[in-house]
Amino acid sequence: MYDKSVTFAGYSPEKLFPTRWDEMKEDKIRMSLFQSIAELYGKGYRTFLSDLSAGFCLMAADTVIMLRDSKRCPDIRLVAMITGKRQPEKYDKLSGALFKDLLEQANEVKTLSGKEYQDRTQESGHVVCYFNAIEAGELKKIGIPFTNIREKV
Repeated sequence: MYDKSVTFAGYSPEKLFPTRWDEMKEDKIRMSLFQSIAELYGKGYRTFLSDLSAGFCLMAADTVIMLRDSKRCPDIRLVAMITGKRQPEKYDKLSGALFKDLLEQANEVKTLSGKEYQDRTQESGHVVCYFNAIEAGELKKIGIPFTNIREKV
């Protein structure tokens, strides 16, 4: 029952916050992530997979670490599934620093090839995402249970 896994998938900062007005949603996104991850933890999910992409996936991974450090979810695990250590070279300074910090705090780090990266959601029991209706519809077609944070903010 325990140690089911969850994968995070979502938008880059440019797509997540295309305007100054959209940046005001960050607190709502973080609160929804906190609530959704804590709820999934309560249902037996313990391993959370993130590719640490700038934007939504960094926020989600950061939330997992906050829940672990606060002792609210003491045995929650973050698995960083990255394409390489050079991944953050295109990130802004804040996102690059957060990437490095989360990489150090992750319970496990896996370096993925292109095909493995594309297939990462297939291995999960649940996906927490920030997608538009079309992208969320693709998850629904595949049959993977998901929580779309975009619908909550």
